[in-house]
Amino acid sequence: MQLTEVLHEWGGVMYPSVPAEYASSYGIYFYEVEDIEYFKRLMGKDISDSFIVLHLKSDLIFELDYTFNRDPDKLNENNLLSFIKHLSVLPEFYLLLVREDERISDVYEINTSEDIVVALTKCFDWNNPRDVLICKGDILKII
Repeated sequence: MQLTEVLHEWGGVMYPSVPAEYASSYGIYFYEVEDIEYFKRLMGKDISDSFIVLHLKSDLIFELDYTFNRDPDKLNENNLLSFIKHLSVLPEFYLLLVREDERISDVYEINTSEDIVVALTKCFDWNNPRDVLICKGDILKII
């Protein structure tokens, strides 16, 4: 899995987006969040300056939510789920899935892609949706 910074050409010169924009090998785009105070409030803790906070730049999360609840047989076809599951190979990551202005209700420390699917299933359950932090690595670094 690789994220590549998106550059734009103007007058034969390549320029980065502001804020920075990244594309994944799955065709999913993110932009860098420069003001992370919002995320600090959601988590109720400080976030180290060494972290790069990225925000999903599409409605793919709603499609994934719908697929979990209405068409689970097609989960393996979902690019966002494939991308998220692939995060399990990283030594450290933090995935925050919250509805606007809600606080984290559950923290899931994962090791495998199957752990991620279990956490997402609980998060997207329409009967009892949860605002979650899914992570791998030292949770104490951020909360």
